[in-house]
Amino acid sequence: MDKPTFELEGVEYNYEDGTQALQGVSLGIERGKKVAFLGSNGAGKSTLFLHLNGILRPFRGRILFRGQEVRYARKELARLRAKVGIVFQNPDRQVVIGHVWEDVSFGPMNLGLSPPEVEARVEEALNITGLWDLRDKAVHLLSYGQKKRVALAGVLAMKPEVMILDEPTASLDPGQVHALLELLERLHRQGIQIVLSTHDVDFAYAWADWVVIMHAGRVLAEGLPKDVFSDTDILKRVSLTKPVLWRVWEELNKAGLYDGGPPRTVEELSALIARAAADRRPTFG
Repeated sequence: MDKPTFELEGVEYNYEDGTQALQGVSLGIERGKKVAFLGSNGAGKSTLFLHLNGILRPFRGRILFRGQEVRYARKELARLRAKVGIVFQNPDRQVVIGHVWEDVSFGPMNLGLSPPEVEARVEEALNITGLWDLRDKAVHLLSYGQKKRVALAGVLAMKPEVMILDEPTASLDPGQVHALLELLERLHRQGIQIVLSTHDVDFAYAWADWVVIMHAGRVLAEGLPKDVFSDTDILKRVSLTKPVLWRVWEELNKAGLYDGGPPRTVEELSALIARAAADRRPTFG
């Protein structure tokens, strides 16, 4: 049996101002699962993510990556970060070089790869993220959403095994969120494990295999989306609403129009409603 991608055992972390950002977090992230972290600002999601590729080091506890404890010597961190890429919430923290091509090529060049290999990786990453036509454009002229894609392309060019995305849907319009969902599905099919945080419960419900809710530096709940989003008390405690599809499903159940399980997508809901309507259609003979 494969080792979990990450195992956190009693992880604690305090910031310099005394803020206790993580309080004894113990958590396993199974290999291959799409995982979404939810929680209010200050819940500890971003701090936890910064531990997963060694940017931060726990005050107490330990972190294992695929069964091996994370070590913090420079060479070992470099090996970890080559496998675990992180995309920050604010792309301006990550997108730093003048033009798109230059920025995306920065990481692969620092791996010491040959120029042809760097070029191939950058070209592939720009095509995957839909940025090829912007490859020669100055980064400061890009929109916020385009900068987020440049940051994503820069991580993809490193060929990671795991991608961690902190609030990837923040400040994106619905069309951009839909495009991001399609991109993440494509990366997942290519074998890249995706772990992300979001405030968007509809996005998390439709996309994730496993949902983790954090509150005040602790893991408050985790499980399958259908189990986590059925827990009204937990959702109220962290000021989260149920996904829209879940609420529609509840109303259809109350009206006796549909008695199946909760659908994950609009397409699934439409198909199930159509099937229920056909079952109730009168026949004549």
